[in-house]
Amino acid sequence: MPKALVPPGVISADAPQRIVKLDIAAGNGKCSSVPPIGLKRGGAGLRATINVPGLAAQPSGWLLVWAIDREAEGCIATGQGIKLAQALAESAPLSAGLAIRLLHEPFIADKPSFADLGTENRIQVDSPISRDSAPADVTPQDTKVSQGANPGVLNVEIKTSPTVVGYETAWYALTPKANGMGSSIVPLYAESHIAGAISRDASPRVNPFHFRPDAAFYRMFYRGDRTIIVVAGATPVELQKETNALRGNPAACDGFPAGSCVLLPTSMGANRHVLVKVNGEEIALLWGATVRSAIVAAKARPEDVLPKLAVRKPYANRIAPVEFSNGTPDILSLPLAGGEEISWQ
Repeated sequence: MPKALVPPGVISADAPQRIVKLDIAAGNGKCSSVPPIGLKRGGAGLRATINVPGLAAQPSGWLLVWAIDREAEGCIATGQGIKLAQALAESAPLSAGLAIRLLHEPFIADKPSFADLGTENRIQVDSPISRDSAPADVTPQDTKVSQGANPGVLNVEIKTSPTVVGYETAWYALTPKANGMGSSIVPLYAESHIAGAISRDASPRVNPFHFRPDAAFYRMFYRGDRTIIVVAGATPVELQKETNALRGNPAACDGFPAGSCVLLPTSMGANRHVLVKVNGEEIALLWGATVRSAIVAAKARPEDVLPKLAVRKPYANRIAPVEFSNGTPDILSLPLAGGEEISWQ
């Protein structure tokens, strides 16, 4: 496993406490100090005192929920909850795997699970094509769903109708909204696979992602069967409320504002990817990918590129180098959360 990533300004990976100034807009409400993190206002921003061992002991997804609770109480400005959680995760000396775990709940294929979607992600949607080349919204004759090789990935085996002649793979990006809060899901391109021939189109045959105008934050909800719902909220607080409602009742979408939920047809499959740069080229990797995965995806041997390998990752609204011993393989198991830059050329 990768060793702890020590943020700039931290002397030791074993530092038990970190006090950090956060570039997060403060709200007009109170700031509750809930261990292991204390928050105080400092001018226009915030100052956090982090008990590192206490933070490391929290369950999966705890930090994101904690930060959204601070938004709900008005400690931080509307829409800043996810940004606060990410800033805290990168401010403490934690392994990258632990930091990611604190920000995301575990994905379990046969149980209701959520997957967060942000600008660091791509969405891959696969759907069958019927004989007239239209999207085939058919009911599969038989479907088997299992856990994929990576966390947050489903393997779906579908026996389809004889009218199906191929399939389409469509890609979607999450692009920042003009007002700077949240993002919109937009189609990038689609590839049709029919009778062994592949064609590329500027847009998919059918774009299922139509949300209300103020939708800005998104999650995929896997209901534990083959059903996938993409749920949207105007703020992280609203999205968390919707998440809690769906966790208790998978049919809760009926009570949300119109345009908050997209139920994908059972003939469609969707997976979340992370977007990284490898030697300057953007590539999308399945959630759970590592530096090793990125190198292999670029058709290189990890052991061959180690001596020249450089890794940079997002930190404090910029890209910062990850320092490691050149030639040692530990860096290859570094999990990727999106936005990393990997190079050896």
